[in-house]
Amino acid sequence: MEGGAEGSVIRCRFTALSALRSKRAAFWMTRSFFAIAKNGFYFGVSLEIHMRKVVFFLGVVCFFLVLTSCGFKLRGAMNLPPQMHRLYLQSDAPYSELTRELKQNLHLSKVHLMGSPDQAPVILAVSTETVNPQQITISSTDQSRIYTVNYSLSYEMRTPKGVTLIGPKTIQKQTNITLLANEVIGNSNKLSDVVRVMRQDAIYSMMLQLSSKEVMDKLKI
Repeated sequence: MEGGAEGSVIRCRFTALSALRSKRAAFWMTRSFFAIAKNGFYFGVSLEIHMRKVVFFLGVVCFFLVLTSCGFKLRGAMNLPPQMHRLYLQSDAPYSELTRELKQNLHLSKVHLMGSPDQAPVILAVSTETVNPQQITISSTDQSRIYTVNYSLSYEMRTPKGVTLIGPKTIQKQTNITLLANEVIGNSNKLSDVVRVMRQDAIYSMMLQLSSKEVMDKLKI
């Protein structure tokens, strides 16, 4: 009897131990499954984000390739004569917005700006821009005023020896702005914005003229 009871106890302990081991195994299997699933989820999200970036990049590249094949160029980038690829820029206001934006347009057109007039075959001399706002009308209720804004700049092209090749030429732009009666024209943000746009248009007109056949013929002499 004692032997049978002892055997029963041993079997019970073995069964309990087996069950405990089975639970532990099931716990670790479940934990491993969720870990794999979690990592797989993050991997899938990362892969999806990466693929979206790749698709976006390829789309941008294809877009610019199509534009290039159609002859699209950034505004300001002109096909200037080879004689102008080395140029000295002479400005009455070398640190002004006009000079800074003009330099950017020349760089876009593959022009190397030289440090002195003797290093360049041609000199582009640009005068200071002028802005002249004039009031033209007042509203019937005296609550607003309309101004005409006149913008102009002049330039010429010459050799280092002083021989004039092009110009002097003047580029003029004009537009209207409306201000409230209590706004001061000299401190108006609207005037600043309008002048910035007119300056960009004037520079673009200058770049068009510099890439014209007239300039090319003059530089062949």
